[in-house]
Amino acid sequence: MAALWNTFDLLEQMQSIGSQRRQSMLSDRKGCVKRSGGEKHLQSMRRRCVIGILSLTFIKDFMHLKKPQVKKLKAFIHARKFDGATFRPKDVAGVDGKLNLVRHSGQSAESIEADCSFQEPCLVWLAWKLRSANIVLSARDAPVLDVTVQLPQFAVVHAGPSQQKRASDYLSDKDWVLSFEATVKGRISTSTVTTAMKINADKLESSLSARLSFHVSGRVHQTKQQHWTINRFTPDNLAPMAAAMCMMGHIVDRVERWRMDECLLSLPMHDLFPLLDDEDGDKELGKLEGCYLFFDWEKMKWIRSGKTSGTGKNACFSGRMKQHYKNAASKDQMREHPLYAKYPAKDVENLGSPEGIFNDLLIYCGMAFDSKASVSSLCSHGKSDSLFVWDKEVMDELKKKGGQVRKVQLDAVAYLWEICYDLLLAEGDNVSASPGFEALGRH
Repeated sequence: MAALWNTFDLLEQMQSIGSQRRQSMLSDRKGCVKRSGGEKHLQSMRRRCVIGILSLTFIKDFMHLKKPQVKKLKAFIHARKFDGATFRPKDVAGVDGKLNLVRHSGQSAESIEADCSFQEPCLVWLAWKLRSANIVLSARDAPVLDVTVQLPQFAVVHAGPSQQKRASDYLSDKDWVLSFEATVKGRISTSTVTTAMKINADKLESSLSARLSFHVSGRVHQTKQQHWTINRFTPDNLAPMAAAMCMMGHIVDRVERWRMDECLLSLPMHDLFPLLDDEDGDKELGKLEGCYLFFDWEKMKWIRSGKTSGTGKNACFSGRMKQHYKNAASKDQMREHPLYAKYPAKDVENLGSPEGIFNDLLIYCGMAFDSKASVSSLCSHGKSDSLFVWDKEVMDELKKKGGQVRKVQLDAVAYLWEICYDLLLAEGDNVSASPGFEALGRH
């Protein structure tokens, strides 16, 4: 995949070359931005502009790259013209069979743009013409190694239903789909259930099951590994969760092509995830409960999932966000939680070498519910509109908690969403050390 890595390296250079052009474009809108959301919104716009920087570049930008230019330009073209591992210069060379850096020595950017064509190309001109093309390079097939992989010693084993439904079965159930659409909040766009979605959901379900085993082996103390939340409730609900996350449009295509340590969450493009930030976010959505996600726009990666639910005015997204901002400035919280140690608040003393600033993170909604509205489909079992599985053993455990069973069920749903989104994150990017379901006795 050297071609793909080199294309990313070239993109970083393009971002540097185009920074002043990007700033100019943003400054033209600055007055409007400040009226509509302040500096935080300006930062959000700036990050979004980074994504499309290649479309703003000129031929002269490609001529100012750091050397070796030829290797990087070929990699850039390769990723956009060929889906295999081999770069085929004959397929993109001119009628004379040549494909050099430029057509002739000392050629200027203006001359390249005026004189070059697909019949008489050069590497600089061809890379510039393909700057906005989609990447078509496919991942290599994994090599077949004659070695034994050491799997974790722990495996999630439970006496589940004898005929457990797959994720595709839930997506094929019109009552389930309608119930999901009516109850679960935070969806921006409507996803139509297709055959491809069903196939991907089943692949996701299998991946979640394997990832859950690694999660428990690595994060859950041995004395808690048979707890009902992780040994019963979560495994029972991986299928409906896989269906739900595909319905939200949050999952990458072709899950089977992604490694166990890679992120299965789509990037927050095309308005797939509503923003929960106090300034720019949906104020009504901020009053709800559920699961949220942290995204580092500087490094383009998801880093953590979280949940909020319960009683009190701060048991909602807005209240939880305020608490996070407060915690990010606290050394005690930095010592206890890796999130704040790696992403401390701006201009506060921290404990080590942070990876970023908490104020620069954007927080998005994963899934949400309105506890003040009808949530019966989240808590019921075995009915036509039931979204999740609540067997007798789980319900008996919930009743032991005392108080309103419905409230405890909603806490369990929020924890379920949090842990399933956590399982989607790339192992090396996930800053959470939480085992999950803490308030329900598994910590």
